[in-house]
Amino acid sequence: MHYLFLIFAPVCAMIKAVVQGRYTKKRVNTFSDVLLYNCAVFFATAGVFAIVFLRAFPPIEVLFYALLGSVFIIGFQISYTMAFKSGPITASVIINSFCIVIGMVAGLIFFNEQWSILAIIGLVFMALCFYLVPARGENKKINIKWLIAISLSFLFSGANSTIALFFAKSEFAEWNSTYMVFSFAMACVWALIILLFNVKAKKEPITINKGWGLPCVALVIGGALGGYNLLNVYSLQYFESYIAMPVVNGAIIVLVMIVNSIIDREKPTLKTLFGVISAVIAIVLLNL
Repeated sequence: MHYLFLIFAPVCAMIKAVVQGRYTKKRVNTFSDVLLYNCAVFFATAGVFAIVFLRAFPPIEVLFYALLGSVFIIGFQISYTMAFKSGPITASVIINSFCIVIGMVAGLIFFNEQWSILAIIGLVFMALCFYLVPARGENKKINIKWLIAISLSFLFSGANSTIALFFAKSEFAEWNSTYMVFSFAMACVWALIILLFNVKAKKEPITINKGWGLPCVALVIGGALGGYNLLNVYSLQYFESYIAMPVVNGAIIVLVMIVNSIIDREKPTLKTLFGVISAVIAIVLLNL
């Protein structure tokens, strides 16, 4: 029964990535669209998280951590959306999955956490993955817009992981779920403020069609993200982290690649397949 957590957690993450990627490529055109889309996603995610996790109002210190986290969340989500818009979904998911390394570096510097030999070997496989995955077919040229967007996504996501690490090491760690609720809620406010400025001051239009499309997509993404986090918590309760984290994160990469190759025709090349294998090996080693 407990193995179902390891199965459905990556399924939820895959649904989020695939739905987000498809909607972004088809419906998001202007930067105002990016902001509106993410505002809706943040609102839905905060709502789902609040229903699942929120049980009491947190101390003011937790809100401070959430405020810091929200800045990096909106930076990550905007750049991640731009990466999906301008480049391959599978490669974007794979490269961003290694943002944990930034948190590992922070742990090494600020908390004297030691890296194992296996983790260092994992960094080598990660570097190999970074080289192999972005290549598309026989054309070795990389889309510069995508490269900039996924690099920013990687950095912002890593910075958010670092804030989460500091929070986990603080005396308020028991408020972790509440911290996530308010982080996404505050990110929603940031996105709305920037959107209003962008539309009013810069006169950039919103081209996303009015209707139920965006709310439904935002709810699916928010629900999938909430389900992933909840199932991930349960997975870590019943399995050691060195088992649960590699299995879940590795399965996410494989599932996204398979589904995108079917519905979006992102046919994996031989280099991409070797890159995916390197990514899975790296994730396993980094978590040992």
